[in-house]
Amino acid sequence: MLVLVGGLLVVVLSVAATGAQAAQSPYFPMTLGSQWVYEKYGNILDTVLGQETARIDDVRLVCGQMFYHLSTPWLPSFSCWVRGDSIGDIYRCDSPGAEEKPLFLFSRPYSEPWSPGQMDGHDFAQTVPCGWQITPPQGSYDDAICMFGGCLPPACYDIYWSGAFARDIGPVWWAMIGVGGAAIEYRLLEYLPGPESVCRCHGDPVCDGVTNVRDVVSVIDVAFRGTPPIRPRGCSWYARSLHGAGDVDCSGETNIIDVVMMIDVALRGASAESKFCHP
Repeated sequence: MLVLVGGLLVVVLSVAATGAQAAQSPYFPMTLGSQWVYEKYGNILDTVLGQETARIDDVRLVCGQMFYHLSTPWLPSFSCWVRGDSIGDIYRCDSPGAEEKPLFLFSRPYSEPWSPGQMDGHDFAQTVPCGWQITPPQGSYDDAICMFGGCLPPACYDIYWSGAFARDIGPVWWAMIGVGGAAIEYRLLEYLPGPESVCRCHGDPVCDGVTNVRDVVSVIDVAFRGTPPIRPRGCSWYARSLHGAGDVDCSGETNIIDVVMMIDVALRGASAESKFCHP
């Protein structure tokens, strides 16, 4: 009975997570492990200052909504929790389920600014026409939404930012603009989607392209016999985050629930989409 109830709960949570992940913005796609690698450029010295990386390094499901932890060199707070809503806007909070504030309102008309609330209400942001050609080193982007924002007196003076977000890629360019027009720009070099969509062998720990009795035995070995878990190939970040290809419910450990799910799929004809968190 406990196994049955536990299995049902896992399936419910998995379905809820799938629904929550669907609330995404096409201009800022987010999956666990996604990375945006930037060239950091200073316009005063006209020189490249190095490389910086923004990443989605954690994910939490709270009350049916998926929250992603965004670490980035170009946000004032450097990191925050974010979530997308049904119309593609992005909201930020200090922790999943806490009070939210608008971060990137891609649906907002040009004439309606908003306050991200990072400077006690003394800041603003708004979408603006992309009146310049966006050409970071990776290439140009025709389908993009651009934004402009800043910090208002008396909190601060002459501090502004500008950013561009390309469809299906996310933030491709960002600039922090200070006194006298001095700016630090972040120009996208490479976008690496999270391995949730490209992982191989999850749910197939033998990694032979089919889930069968050999995979069931492999999961039993990990769950009950102390065998080290098999790490998914091609998914180093994902593999470090979970307990291997046999952790089919993504709970962080391979246990009896994973064994039961594997048996259901391999031997009882159940659908991997309905059982595994990453089918």
